[in-house]
Amino acid sequence: PYYGAAGIIDYVNDFKYEWNYLLIAEDGTVTSDGNKPTLQLTHGKFWVSNHAHVLQCKSYKDTLFLYYQLKNTSVAPFITGAVQPKLSQENLNKIKFPWIENEDERCIITKILSDLDEKIELNHQMNKTLESISQAIFKKWFVDFEFPGCENTKIIDGLPEGWHSSKLGDFAEILNGFAFKSEDFVNSGIFLLRTRNFAEDGYIVRDDTACIPESFYDEYKDFRLKKFDVLLVMVGASVGKMAMVQSSVLPALQNQNMWNFRSKS
Repeated sequence: PYYGAAGIIDYVNDFKYEWNYLLIAEDGTVTSDGNKPTLQLTHGKFWVSNHAHVLQCKSYKDTLFLYYQLKNTSVAPFITGAVQPKLSQENLNKIKFPWIENEDERCIITKILSDLDEKIELNHQMNKTLESISQAIFKKWFVDFEFPGCENTKIIDGLPEGWHSSKLGDFAEILNGFAFKSEDFVNSGIFLLRTRNFAEDGYIVRDDTACIPESFYDEYKDFRLKKFDVLLVMVGASVGKMAMVQSSVLPALQNQNMWNFRSKS
């Protein structure tokens, strides 16, 4: 793998580094959510571009501990450049955070956090598997019309008997969001759902969270999200991504650049 600032960008027939390292984006996609650094953990042989810093502690456990420390450290004050954000090595070396002196304590903390990360990744893989199964069933039933009892059903004008074609607007409201301003964002309040919160597996993630003052929840009633709202990103890099609102993300308000399909019943 050939790593760039934010991920693997190619594969090459040679390597410069081997084993476990921590990569920190130097320029380009410097942060992952506005203030935390863009980090990558590597394993095995790899090459890396000049757009990332390459770090390694004396042990892999300490490299992991460094990863978790930086993952929760704001680097916004150390970033320069308005057009092309950059985290220089000089500024990187100025970042301070707590470092536990007791090696055993560092190992315990790292073990707990890495076990949680493995569980989260396993859940993501399970979600993808279940999503694949549900898509296969949906295609079988509603595209190929091989649903339970289909053997005794007539096909009339391309549809099973008793079915009919309908427009989306006939059974669902189609709602747009509101262009909330970034200067209104607060550290805690009502969750504002933005297009960057759409995960690949149809879930909503709160890794990059923006909040709106609680008073906005009454002021912008038309943009409140409800459980089972189906959302579709309409523009931008995430166009086409979908998600269904679950109770775990509520209360929440809907930002712009996404359609909300709300069933009428």
